[in-house]
This record gives sequence, C-alpha cells and structure tokens, in this order.
Amino acid sequence: MKRRTLRRLQKFAPLVILISSLTLIGLFFSLDGLSSDHTIVVKGVFTCLPHKDTSGPQTQECALGLKTPDGKYYALNDTTPNYSLLSKLSTGKLVKVRGTLSPNQNSIYNAAGVINLKTVE
Repeated sequence: MKRRTLRRLQKFAPLVILISSLTLIGLFFSLDGLSSDHTIVVKGVFTCLPHKDTSGPQTQECALGLKTPDGKYYALNDTTPNYSLLSKLSTGKLVKVRGTLSPNQNSIYNAAGVINLKTVE
C-alpha cells in the first residue's frame, strides 16, 4: 500500500515542482514591478491631457501631460516644491522627461500612467 502511494506521489512531483517554480517566478516579477527605483525616459509633446469621457460638456482646465509619437498620453507630476520642472514649458513643445511611472488611478483624464518627474529636457 505504501509503495502504491509513493508511485502516485512520484507521478505528480514534476507537476508540483513546475507549478511552484512558476508561482515563485511570477511573484518575483510582480514584486519587481512595484519598485519605484525604475526610471523611465519618454519623449513626446508637452500638452493638455484629454478627458476620458468626451460625451458631455468639458471643463477648460489643462492637466499637464505628454503625448508620445505612438499616441499614448502620460500625466506629469512635477516633484519639485515650486513646480520648476514644468512651470517654464509651453504646450506644443517637444520634450524628453525622466522619472518613475505610477498607475493612473481614478483620473478623469485619458493617460496610460503618471510620470513622477526627475528631469525635463
């Protein structure tokens, strides 16, 4: 009886090892993606972000963002105390920004994410 149980366990051992390995790899990459140490560099046109819902009336405020050549929009978060990274820019200008990417949560604007700025060129 013990031999039969051992044989059954041996049949499933590779499957258990495979599932465990894939789980650990997935956990590693998901935790790695949460790190805020990953800096990105994005080039695009400094512009106002479009609203998600364009079916009704639109307000006239300008949420500052970046439109990339492939049509993606990113919200820009100036991390300096006096907003010195964005205050000197005018819309329509081609810029290169460097910063960390955060998810675009609960925003009324159409943006793939929020870039927390370190530099603007």
